[in-house]
Amino acid sequence: MVPGQRILLWNLPAGQDRENPEKISHGLDVYWEFKMLGWRALFFAAAAMSLIRVVPAQAQTDIPPPQTDVPPPVQTGGRTQYQELYYTDPTVAAPGQWVFGINAEAWGVVAPLVYPVNTAVGSQTQTTYVSGFQGGGDLYIGYDNFLLQFQGLAGQSSTTFNAGAGASAFKTTFPSEQFDVSLRYSFSGVNLAGFTPFLIVGFDYLYMPVTDTLTSPGFFWIATGTPVRHRVYDYNTGYVGAGGLYEFNEQTGFRVDLDVGASWGAEKITNLLPGFVGDASGTGLAALGHATVYYHFLPEWTLQFGLKAAAISMSNGIEPAGGVGGFMSVGYLHRF
Repeated sequence: MVPGQRILLWNLPAGQDRENPEKISHGLDVYWEFKMLGWRALFFAAAAMSLIRVVPAQAQTDIPPPQTDVPPPVQTGGRTQYQELYYTDPTVAAPGQWVFGINAEAWGVVAPLVYPVNTAVGSQTQTTYVSGFQGGGDLYIGYDNFLLQFQGLAGQSSTTFNAGAGASAFKTTFPSEQFDVSLRYSFSGVNLAGFTPFLIVGFDYLYMPVTDTLTSPGFFWIATGTPVRHRVYDYNTGYVGAGGLYEFNEQTGFRVDLDVGASWGAEKITNLLPGFVGDASGTGLAALGHATVYYHFLPEWTLQFGLKAAAISMSNGIEPAGGVGGFMSVGYLHRF
């Protein structure tokens, strides 16, 4: 076979030029070119269609899923609770973060008080009820599981003691100033039937300048020589306690604690006549408790209300102190 020659492998139909192999070869070349061009076009079309189908799908897998602010629900204590609900309590900071808050507070108090009276059948006891109010506020700052809180309250309560035989009734007013500081630690990784437990330790100071006024004309206190007697009380209580946090939803939750402690205090009558002794000091026991419901009516503003109770029992004849009442507060908080 001579190089450059083409060998025809089929018979041409009648009427075709069998004597011009170059012409036949040129026609074959054109045929093969069109044929190969068709196969290439088909190949590229198929590749393009596959790219249209594959590339967008691949691109979609490279796009991260949209982020949301609501974490997935988790199962805690037999109920479904969103992970963020623990931090809806205005006094709790998020892990590794800070919380600051300030509240204005008012509460009404009622306390029973048992006292001796003289009757026709001898000395007996009666019970009167002291009622009043306190107003003030608190300031707190927390980091992670810790909370440091300061509270100050002031107000006045009063009651009337009925007279015994041959004596005058008298009215007593109980102005009060109270200061409390506490440190709390929450066990954020513990769940007890939906409650997050915490421990608390603190110190409470109560100052009461009491005034007793005889209401019947012509009567006076022997020790003072006047119808008025002034007494001053100081109560100092160190306490420890435990409690729990519970969240109902993103806006509302519940907080409760019970505390016990030791007290020491003093009593002094400030307007005694010479020769009378009116000073005493002693120790005692104390019990405190709070039950609070909070509600976020705005993201950084909270309404809180509930019950407070306190009882201080003293030795050496010093008057006890305490009471039970309802309270309400409105506060602002900032997390950072």
